Amino acid sequence: MTTAISRRVVLAAGFGMAVAAAGCGTGRQDETSTADGYPRRPITLIVPFSAGGGTDLGARLLAADLEKELGGSIVVVNKDGAGSQTGLTEVAKARPDGYTIGAVNLPALDTIILSPDRKASFTIDSFDYLINHVSEPIIIAVKPDSPYRSLADLVAAVRARPDQIRTGTSGALTPEHLAQLQLERAASGRLRIAHFDGAAGSMAQFRGGRTDVAFTTPSFVEDLRALAVLTAERVQNLPDVPTAVEQGYADLVMVSSRGFAVPKGVPEPVLTKLRETFQRVAASPEHQRKAAEAKLTVEVIAGAEYADHVRRGHEEAAALVELARKRG
Repeated sequence: MTTAISRRVVLAAGFGMAVAAAGCGTGRQDETSTADGYPRRPITLIVPFSAGGGTDLGARLLAADLEKELGGSIVVVNKDGAGSQTGLTEVAKARPDGYTIGAVNLPALDTIILSPDRKASFTIDSFDYLINHVSEPIIIAVKPDSPYRSLADLVAAVRARPDQIRTGTSGALTPEHLAQLQLERAASGRLRIAHFDGAAGSMAQFRGGRTDVAFTTPSFVEDLRALAVLTAERVQNLPDVPTAVEQGYADLVMVSSRGFAVPKGVPEPVLTKLRETFQRVAASPEHQRKAAEAKLTVEVIAGAEYADHVRRGHEEAAALVELARKRG
């Protein structure tokens, strides 16, 4: 009798422990399987570049406004290295619970994935995408005394004089370089491309007369003749600069964009809450005012639309990287 009772007690105790363990597991799962109470602890926002740059500035501005809306703290951590690959690797490998978010720059993400030498451990499918936050268009510009008065003039010259029109980039497979490859494709010609150390270095070469055409960003074109802005529509701060699209070059679009993503697999309720909150905050007049003061152009693309934007951009980047490989 004593033995039987003891055995029942042991079995009951074991069953109770199993239920308790299952309850603990369910509690952990419920922390992110529903959006109720999220976030319960600080969120880490990984910026895969050094502090003080444009990506870092935009991320910190948005994080400060997001904290008020989410009711929790966001800790911005800079994980610089390998052109953002170091930080993106950490984001991709993080637990998909909504407590790790990464700043994602395009087309930098694409060129890391598409470059065999980089040996990236992630793909574009390693992330769920929240929003595009800031867009910085590439602009094709020349000096005021340049013979090229329109984009058509430049395209004709590239076609007629292969390897003669000099231009520079801030590095191989940067947005400027990809835009140059697009122009070559449109012209069925070839530029003489040189890679310099950063955007400032490239523009110094241009202003010093060692290159003929600048592929650059709005902050550098104030005293130049802008031939085209490489966006689908004209940009607000350069309303008189025509797009390449409206000049008949539909495939000449290149924008450096900065957005946010989470590791693939974040539970849908939390993912939806993050997307909606990021979109609401980024689109708010108060945040847009702060961004404008910091000379950041906010362009909100959210949720499924942003994921589609990323995928289409990746396909174009893949085609351009192949062009770069073939041209040598």
